[in-house]
Amino acid sequence: METVLRVLWVAVALSSAACGMDVPGFSKKSQSQKPANGISDLSPATDPLNYTPGFFRELVRVQNAQEGLSDEVAAARWQGQFASRAQSALEIPVLDSSRLATLEALLLLGYRVSQATQHLPQTSKTLAETLAVFITGLDPAIATWNNDHPTNPIAMTIPGVAAFSATASWILTIPEQSLPETCRTIVSEAAQFVAGEPQNISVPEHCEPDRIVGGYCESDHYVDEVCESVWVPDECLDGHYENRGRYDYRCFGPTDCRMVWVPDYVYVDGYCYDGYYEDRCYGGYYEPGLCYNGTLIPGACVPAHTDTLYPNGSWVFADVNTPAECSEIRLTQHALAKVAMLLLIEQFYHEVSSETQSALDSFIDVSDINALSEAQFQVIWRLLEDLR
Repeated sequence: METVLRVLWVAVALSSAACGMDVPGFSKKSQSQKPANGISDLSPATDPLNYTPGFFRELVRVQNAQEGLSDEVAAARWQGQFASRAQSALEIPVLDSSRLATLEALLLLGYRVSQATQHLPQTSKTLAETLAVFITGLDPAIATWNNDHPTNPIAMTIPGVAAFSATASWILTIPEQSLPETCRTIVSEAAQFVAGEPQNISVPEHCEPDRIVGGYCESDHYVDEVCESVWVPDECLDGHYENRGRYDYRCFGPTDCRMVWVPDYVYVDGYCYDGYYEDRCYGGYYEPGLCYNGTLIPGACVPAHTDTLYPNGSWVFADVNTPAECSEIRLTQHALAKVAMLLLIEQFYHEVSSETQSALDSFIDVSDINALSEAQFQVIWRLLEDLR
C-alpha cells in the first residue's frame, strides 16, 4: 500500500507542479558555488570532445555556446535545452542504473529549476551552468580520458543519491542572490520523525549476471552553418593626415582671453569609409560519428541478509513561521523543494535506508506537495542535507 501511495503521490504532484509553473567546455565552480559531496574536485580539461558520446558531446557544445550571452538570454536558452534533453535522450551511451537515474534526475531538476528561477536570470544562469557541468560529469567516457590524461583530468560526478541531494540542497540556497542568512538556514527543530517498531525480514540472495555490451558507432552528425555579424570599424586608406589648424581668439574667464591653436586634422589624397556590420558565415559540415568498443559489465551478487523495516512511523511538526524577510524568496524555494522531493522519491527511493524510506512514506501521507508549510519545507531541506 505504501508503494502504491508513493507512486500516486509522485504522479499527482508532478502534474500539479507542471500546472503551478510554466511546464543540472567543462568549467569547475569554486567550493562556495557548488555542493561538496558526490562531485570530485578534479581540475577541468580542455578538449574532452573526442571522448564524449553524442549526448554529452552536444551538451559541452551548448555550454560553450552560452559564453558571452547576457544572463537573461542564457537563462532562457538553458530552459529550452533542459526541456528538449529531458524529453529526448539523443545518443546516450550504455549507463548503469544509478548513473542513468542520476542523469534523468539532474535533467528534470535543471528543467524545473530554470522555470522556477526565470525571474532571477543571474541565479538561473548560474544554476543551469553548474547543473550542466554535473550532468556532463556523468559521462562514462571521462574515465578513459582521465586515464590518458592524468595531468589534465575532467571533473567527474559520482552517481547516486548523495550527488543529487547535495546538488538539490545547494540549489535551495538560491546562489547569486543577496539574502539574509535566515533564508539559507535549516531549522533542525522544525519537525521530528518518530520511527515505528522495527520489523526484521529475510532477503534471499540476488545475483545479476555479467552483461556484454556490444560496440557501436554513432551516426554522423551534421553541424549547421553558423553566421555572425561582425563590426568592421571605420578606416582611411591610401592617403595621409594634414593638420590644417588655425589660431582662434578664445576667453576662459572675465579677464583671461588669448589666441590659442585649434588643431584640425584632415585626411587628404585618399579615401575613408564608415564602419559597418558584416555577416561572416562558416559552412555546415558532417562530423563522423564516434565508435566504441564492446565492454563487459560484471555481474554482482547481494548475499542473503536480514533487513529492518520501520513501518507506521510518524512526523511531529513544530509550529514554525516563515521569517518575514524570507517570505518572498520562500515562494521560489518551495517550488524547488517540491521538485527535489519528487525526484528523490521517484529516482532514489531504493538507494536510501529503510528508516529513510519510512520517513519519506510518512511524509507523503501527511503532506500536501502543493501547499507546503514552513515546517514541511524545512523537513525536505534537512532530508537532502542528511543524504548528501
